[in-house]
Amino acid sequence: MEVTVADALKIGALKECKLIGGKMGVDRKISWVDTMEIPNISPWLKKNELLITTGYAIKNDAGALIGLLRDMAQVQAAGLAIKTRFLGGFSQEIIELANELALPLIEIPPEIPFVDITHPLMKALVDEHNSKLEFSERMNAKFMELELNAGGFESIAQMLSNLISLPVIITSPYFEVLARSDAPGWNAPDDLIVQGEFSPRLSDEIVSQVHGCDISRQLTGPGGIQMLIRSAVVKRQVCGYIFVLFTGQGPDDMQLIALNHAATSVALEFSKLQMLEDNTRIMDSNLFIDLMTGNIKLTDEADYRAQMLRWPGAPLRIAVADIDDFERDIAQMEEEDIQKLKEDISGSIKKRLLSRGIGCTVIVKSDSFTCLMSDVYDKAQLIAAFSDIVTRMQQIYGIKATVGISETCREYIQIPASYEEARDAIAIGRMPNIRRSVVDIGDVRLEQALYKSAGSPYFRRFVGETIGQLEEYDKANGTRLINTLDVLVKNMGARNKTAEDLFLHRNTLSNKIKKIEKITGYHLSKSEDLFHLGLALKIRYFVR
Repeated sequence: MEVTVADALKIGALKECKLIGGKMGVDRKISWVDTMEIPNISPWLKKNELLITTGYAIKNDAGALIGLLRDMAQVQAAGLAIKTRFLGGFSQEIIELANELALPLIEIPPEIPFVDITHPLMKALVDEHNSKLEFSERMNAKFMELELNAGGFESIAQMLSNLISLPVIITSPYFEVLARSDAPGWNAPDDLIVQGEFSPRLSDEIVSQVHGCDISRQLTGPGGIQMLIRSAVVKRQVCGYIFVLFTGQGPDDMQLIALNHAATSVALEFSKLQMLEDNTRIMDSNLFIDLMTGNIKLTDEADYRAQMLRWPGAPLRIAVADIDDFERDIAQMEEEDIQKLKEDISGSIKKRLLSRGIGCTVIVKSDSFTCLMSDVYDKAQLIAAFSDIVTRMQQIYGIKATVGISETCREYIQIPASYEEARDAIAIGRMPNIRRSVVDIGDVRLEQALYKSAGSPYFRRFVGETIGQLEEYDKANGTRLINTLDVLVKNMGARNKTAEDLFLHRNTLSNKIKKIEKITGYHLSKSEDLFHLGLALKIRYFVR
């Protein structure tokens, strides 16, 4: 156990010394013993230090002792033991200051040599240090054995709680509760843990007090309950937290030693999970690449490897979430942070889909996230789920994305064709005349046909010969006749509805239609001409 000032006053020659002031601070811990024989020692003062002096260095300075006491309180020193031969005793002001600062002030009888104080006290401190080392070795052995025997967050929480007799909560870096263990006769209060979006998590009252990599810090929870937070770190990244509930002054040194070893076990557990996820991610990616490049020719081989990786069963639907401006979004980021961002987005997509009952495998490929899902979810369900994902990506990460969803993929070996469908849907969703964040390819089959054929010189010529002159007229005169034509076509030539949609008087619309007919040579009262112009309007977005 740690040595306090109260303990020290029972050791060696200190038993013959007298506590003059600061008795409220006798529980202060002693880690060091030092002597003072120079006037200004404040730069060398240390926390938990018991300072011993004859007072000779400050005998001629009435205010020096006051300054020394204040400096010691500032660094949280343990106390001051002093002979009064050169000071002539302690004034009432000094005693009251020691009481105010709760800093033990000890009077050493003039006949006691310092060695009779320091030697027994140093022996007690060394014995305490050796005791801590032995205890630390036992804790290391216990938690190492736990890790070698499968471990797990629940086991770590239970062992730590049993060792320190305090309630323990282990969370992810996002404060999702992974495990908890109450101490005998003491349960964590109900309002400490709330139901989060995906799983139980710590209350916002606690979360708001956590700042980055809190190695060890005291927090105040609901109802004034005290908590100690200890972070678990892997590769300089916080991978999780341990929260310990306590009363009074908090965990002692032995309890903190156990907590530190538990934090190492938690970090190892996260590291094992990360390695497993990394290996699974690599195998998922390898299979996906082999399918996309045609390295797998046989259906049986594709089925076997997909089943080994526990991919969703065929038939499948494929959705691809593609970041719109990836290079811009990562321009100021380090490579390690970019990788972390991708992992976070991938994990977020999985969680949000699972929260809607949609199981999936997510494969990260550059700036896109390919989601493989069983074909048991209807179109509306998938569009709603991915619309939510796109919204959350922008809210949380400040990133815009477009999602394309394929039609049904009957076999794993057909994934390349379905992936291409999803990519086509993304390209169509980004068209200026469509602008949709989530597109199901089944809703844009005509647009897909146009997109696939857009490279043909005939399409370019067709657009130029039908509406090319109208576009040039608009540019030269600052008009929007092409927009008027577009609305008229969408309304299938219904002029009253078109005038209403454009907020135009019917006569004004009639004049605009005459101008369009004159420029294009088409008659807008003929359904066949409207069809040709409507087709050209739709094609124009695909040929540029």
